[in-house]
Amino acid sequence: MFVAITMRYLTEIEITTLINPGKTLELFLGQSQHDKDILNWIEICKGRKEAIELNSYSVYDEGDIDHLDLYSFSPVNPEEDFETIEFPTLESALVFIRKKYQLTDLRFVNQGMIQDEYKALKEKGIA
Repeated sequence: MFVAITMRYLTEIEITTLINPGKTLELFLGQSQHDKDILNWIEICKGRKEAIELNSYSVYDEGDIDHLDLYSFSPVNPEEDFETIEFPTLESALVFIRKKYQLTDLRFVNQGMIQDEYKALKEKGIA
């Protein structure tokens, strides 16, 4: 018997609750529209002086179903592993994310869980 595991995404209340004590949350954006060999994700966390930091990552898809460690993949831009933008509030960061990435649902998970999202992508045979 197999048990299906469904990804549980954080609600906005949970996002607020977890960001305040300094947790890092991630959102897997999947493959780049322009290049299916590039994977993208973002993370949010509390930065200096209570600002919210949004870090965006783009890496080459070097994995497979047995190697899901996105963090070990080569960055698209080796000189700059990620881009950081600061926001005065969590709300302003979430508004920016929705607009920039054209998202209606914010599917944030705890840090490290995006690898499960990547695994689902691989299992579907999309990547």
